[in-house]
Amino acid sequence: MCFRTSRTLSGLPIHHPGLDVPSSDWGGLALAAHASSPGPLFATSVRHLFTFLVFTFLVGGCSLFEDQGKPIDADDPRLHDIEHVKPILPAKLNRHVHIKNISYPIQGRSVAGLNEAMQRGSPCKASILHHESEQSIACTQSRFSLVLNDASPEHVTGLCRSESFQVRLRITLTLPEWTNPEEGAHGMVDAWAFFHRALTRHEEGHAHIAIREFIEFEQAVDDAFAELPENACADKQRIFVRLWKIFFDKIVARNREYDRRTAHGVNNGTSFY
Repeated sequence: MCFRTSRTLSGLPIHHPGLDVPSSDWGGLALAAHASSPGPLFATSVRHLFTFLVFTFLVGGCSLFEDQGKPIDADDPRLHDIEHVKPILPAKLNRHVHIKNISYPIQGRSVAGLNEAMQRGSPCKASILHHESEQSIACTQSRFSLVLNDASPEHVTGLCRSESFQVRLRITLTLPEWTNPEEGAHGMVDAWAFFHRALTRHEEGHAHIAIREFIEFEQAVDDAFAELPENACADKQRIFVRLWKIFFDKIVARNREYDRRTAHGVNNGTSFY
């Protein structure tokens, strides 16, 4: 298969043969606080990247089905990025990290049909800093909140108990599910399998970023509190909020860099033509 970065024109990516330049725009991270979700919400998305465009001037016979009949190797370099490596979560944090996978059904017999079905059926819409009007085909939401009252970490209050400063991380990954692959055109099943695996890994990369930063934040809080007296409530709250703001900026920057480096997943195989 052939992989190229994309530029968006009227909401659809146009692929440029022979041009491998990372996408400069960022449509992948949202920071929003909703009335129903008081904790900060980081939402990442992959936009309309499953598109079938035919160019008569393609060199070398690039096509959707070039890898037809070949197994999709999990070690294929096109699928990998450093953020795809699953972080090791300390045992004490296991119960404070919750991951939920959601799929939305789509049907189609061609690449164009599946692309249209994803754009029509995806629930990944709001909370996008850029491209607010665009609908994404996949997304990852990472929400951080205090365990005691489900409030944003920057609103920490209460006594000097350790549980007053405990943060919970809830991650939701939303991906398409092709429900009628038996009706797909010749070669479609293999193409979809490669695409969906790449799409899943890209979204898992955003989840891994949230988990890694969560681990580092918790360790930073533990280290800072170890140097304070047990009853230094005001100092603990001040330090906790300061560390949270540093963490917040880091996760924004890390997600931006991840999407820039991967061109929102395109460089890892989430675009076929």
